[in-house]
Amino acid sequence: MNHERGCMSVFEKRELMKKGFLASHKKQNFLIEVENILAINENHFEDIPKNTIREISSKYKVSFPAEFKEESNAFVRRYWKGVLNDLKSTESEERQVAFLVSLLELSEKEAKIICDEEKRAIITPIINGLIANRRYSPDDEEKVKQLAKDLKVSVVFQDQQYLDKLRTLWAIENGELPILEDVDIAIPKSETVFFKDSISWLEDCQTTTRVSYRGPSARIRICKGVYYRLGSFAPKKVTTTETKLIDTGTLYLTNKRLLFVGSKSTKTIQLSKILSIEPFADAVRIVKDGGKFPILKFSTGDSEVFILLLTTLVNM
Repeated sequence: MNHERGCMSVFEKRELMKKGFLASHKKQNFLIEVENILAINENHFEDIPKNTIREISSKYKVSFPAEFKEESNAFVRRYWKGVLNDLKSTESEERQVAFLVSLLELSEKEAKIICDEEKRAIITPIINGLIANRRYSPDDEEKVKQLAKDLKVSVVFQDQQYLDKLRTLWAIENGELPILEDVDIAIPKSETVFFKDSISWLEDCQTTTRVSYRGPSARIRICKGVYYRLGSFAPKKVTTTETKLIDTGTLYLTNKRLLFVGSKSTKTIQLSKILSIEPFADAVRIVKDGGKFPILKFSTGDSEVFILLLTTLVNM
């Protein structure tokens, strides 16, 4: 039992293979003897004389470390897994890993790659679990900081913008609306701006594509070249609905209204007039009391923060 880590030993003592005269048996017995040495001295690898493994390799006439890079990496990887089983990495354990790396004659570069991979294998699923609900709370952030401290590793998020978005979504859901203090338009003192972004303002427009005619196809000849069509003339308009770009500009969301400052005109929708919203991945349709229902398409391709803010403000 490994009392320092409170878990089963990483390395196990095994019996040597009999009839070890074959080349494959020699290699296997070499690895068995190496693991036996590591099992006996686990947690105090410094007690193993540095030339011990080379002496074992001479005994079996195998080439160490050249022939056993993969196996040596596997030994270190196994030990790291045992060390990180409790989600911590102590200074003592870090020293033991360094002794093990030295015994197995691995380079610092090889050892660092293994260390980084094993620590990422521990921390990545935990972080993914924390943000699985697409939110990142202050408590979550504190957990990640503590985990990084315990594992002695720095946590760098590749998509910091995405993480900031998850922080914002959590804050909005918990009543902490992001206030924009410096905006480039005049806003009454009674209003607070919570959101600003470049958008395209679209609307559904109906267009007539053609005119068809109802009535029977039969006709009666009156004279040469002149015919009488049975039934009455009944034209039918065939229309289609198309979503058309009306304008592009900047959208502002305040505690009272949606304000759109476009290149052609300015539009306002009072929050009290909004009946519902239809969200899309990159846009939102505003269903309001009267008039057309505009579609606001975001240049960022991400409407989630706006939709949550708008929903919160409308419900308030």
